Amino acid sequence: MAWDYAEALEVIGNSDCVVAVLCGHDHFGQYHLDGDGVHHCTFCSPLNRGDDGDAFGLVHVFDDRIEVV
Repeated sequence: MAWDYAEALEVIGNSDCVVAVLCGHDHFGQYHLDGDGVHHCTFCSPLNRGDDGDAFGLVHVFDDRIEVV
């Protein structure tokens, strides 16, 4: 958690253009929709991939949705 998370959340919540916050890493990943309608997605740690594959993602942004693959 960022040391100034309260101030960061206030800026995000007061913005008219932020719809999602994408960040990492959490060992299990998390999702939260806050009271301002902003989606918060924390991705799983790439360390959890081991030798089983690559650790990357691709984000597609559309007018009506965001897809993370």
